[in-house]
Amino acid sequence: MKSIILFASALVLILGNSAFASASLEDTCKKVQAEDPDAKYEFCVTSLQVVPESRTANLSQLTIITTQLSIKNYTHALGVIAQLLKNHSLSHLQREVLETCQEEYNLGVDANKQAIEDVKAGDIFSALSSLSAASVAPVDCEDAFSEGKEASLLPREDDLASKISNLALGILALLKS
Repeated sequence: MKSIILFASALVLILGNSAFASASLEDTCKKVQAEDPDAKYEFCVTSLQVVPESRTANLSQLTIITTQLSIKNYTHALGVIAQLLKNHSLSHLQREVLETCQEEYNLGVDANKQAIEDVKAGDIFSALSSLSAASVAPVDCEDAFSEGKEASLLPREDDLASKISNLALGILALLKS
């Protein structure tokens, strides 16, 4: 997590001349990918295109849009976890890991909500901290499965949650402090 915060902090300091300058969705996605080779341009564009307002949004608004998408994604993961926890054939360890994932995703939702408030207040560094905290939820969930030597019951959910969280961090990093 520290490396994510340091990387994103460095990007915030280096990039952008105007926190609220309008940029095309495609240009924003190109910039995010240029700064993070793991970020996929197609994923960025496809994710943002589902929200019509993203076409004319500035970087601040795109950060909020992406963070809202992250909240929806985390909420979906929580629904999947709740369904899995109803399965009475789960092992004790599987149940413990899912409860860990549930706790992490709940914390992630709260941190994402705080990030939106931080962005609206123009507090980019606090938003970075909040988004960084939120981004560890899917990673910690997968780690809990690995540490328990259990096959993940949430591979798709955790992968998508990681991607959308990292996208929100990447867009936020384009904002100038």
